[in-house]
Amino acid sequence: MSAPFSRFIPRHFRDPFGLAWRVANSGGSEGRFALLSVPLGVIAAPLDLALQPTEKDAYGRYEQPQRPMALVCGPSRSGTSVVTAALIRTLPVGYVNNLMAAFPRSPLAANRLFRMRLNNQKVGLKTYYGRTSGFGAQNDGLFLWDRWFGEDRTNPRHRSRPE
Repeated sequence: MSAPFSRFIPRHFRDPFGLAWRVANSGGSEGRFALLSVPLGVIAAPLDLALQPTEKDAYGRYEQPQRPMALVCGPSRSGTSVVTAALIRTLPVGYVNNLMAAFPRSPLAANRLFRMRLNNQKVGLKTYYGRTSGFGAQNDGLFLWDRWFGEDRTNPRHRSRPE
């Protein structure tokens, strides 16, 4: 798979059109939203790049968190999406959403820019292989993991700090 789309489709994947066909026919609204995320990420790239300086400035202004950080991690199909959704629905937590995934270089700036559109969205428990529907719904945050381990998830490399 070519480098521009490796963020959305793993490099080792050989049949993206077959995958799109299968997801469109069996994935429900969550699968269709996942398919929409690929062109959306490409279209959003110029704005993502433009927001990047604002994002970096904001990082310097944020204080250390006062509460502990909880990361929900686990292997595929182990229930991490359901656990994450339950935590989001019941506790006052921050979380990575689908809009942030469309803006990997400036996720916080994008959330601030589009916050009015996100306020009324509910987090649901339904997923399609971990993919959720709606910009305000939880996301697996692979773009964040990629900062440390690289984009090729079949051959991770150790990194001590994000790019």
